Amino acid sequence: MTAVAVRKKWHAFIDSLEEKKALTIYTLFEDEIEQGERINVTQYNQELAEAEAEYEKGEFVTHEAMVKQMKKW
Repeated sequence: MTAVAVRKKWHAFIDSLEEKKALTIYTLFEDEIEQGERINVTQYNQELAEAEAEYEKGEFVTHEAMVKQMKKW
């Protein structure tokens, strides 16, 4: 899927959300949205290693669990 196609899907998804859900999702990504800066390869690799370590420790949420959580919003 191209980046343009992904953006179109995200825009359609966001447009379809209730205000409360949209605000909740925005707060999850707020820091990234406001910073808008690129990271270097070293920082990227460090963040990736941290994320992989969390995953290996079982510190993640399954898609099904997230869907259930979102329905409670």
